[in-house]
Amino acid sequence: MLNESELQCDWISLNVELAIVIPIKDLSNFEFEIVQVAIESLDDKEPPSLKSKDAVIYIAYKDLAKARTGEPYHCQAVVRRVINDATGTLSIQGD
Repeated sequence: MLNESELQCDWISLNVELAIVIPIKDLSNFEFEIVQVAIESLDDKEPPSLKSKDAVIYIAYKDLAKARTGEPYHCQAVVRRVINDATGTLSIQGD
């Protein structure tokens, strides 16, 4: 689990936006608050961190727009991130 100060990292917000918001295509009403983040390193880096090159990031967040309408607003995103050192490419897959 990340500590409170690490939750403010731009990488976490970017992962939520790429995995969840972009497929929706309407960003005008999307506001979110990150609640909790856990990282599983797949490149054997211990402890897992935001700098892990091959990682699965589990993000719990509140959809603030849904909260205002009375809809269930506790959401989760799972993001797999792979950075290829040889090619310099970044691959992000969200669910």
